[in-house]
Amino acid sequence: MAKYEKQSDVLKQTLGLKWSPIAVTWSDKPDERGSLDKQPSVCQVVEDVKEKNVIVNLTKENCMCPGGKHYLGLEVLPLRVIAMVWTRFHKTYASQEIAERQLKSYPEPPAGKGICVIIGPLEKAMSDPDVVLVFSNPEQADRVAGLMAFLGTEPMTFFPAGNVCSAIANPRRDRQN
Repeated sequence: MAKYEKQSDVLKQTLGLKWSPIAVTWSDKPDERGSLDKQPSVCQVVEDVKEKNVIVNLTKENCMCPGGKHYLGLEVLPLRVIAMVWTRFHKTYASQEIAERQLKSYPEPPAGKGICVIIGPLEKAMSDPDVVLVFSNPEQADRVAGLMAFLGTEPMTFFPAGNVCSAIANPRRDRQN
């Protein structure tokens, strides 16, 4: 039995989740059970893990999305390059200037946490994950937020990220990475 199999089952049952929670772990070496195949984006990896229950190792070499590499700290890029990705490819911002102004407010990427980001179902995690993602509907998300609020009763400050890779790397502004 994997270390987190029971916790995954409890979360799925308690929250009525359709999919397993997803563990995200920075590491200095890939998980032997995971794929090192080229991946188009972090978004696609998360979807594959959710749907296919697989483990994927993301590295600077196999992640094809510049934004994903940047936000996961695998290859930190200049602001102008990240703004260009969001403006020209994702069409998120109307101009390079607007993109740069908005992206300056984002937290710094977690550079140096590891050469690999292991993304897989929580029940398959072999070490403590840095982040756990939960696919939920609004009712389930409200339950999760309510449960988290009681951890020391501190106010929660979430980073309102507009993309998957940034939300993975910066789930809370006030938390130390």
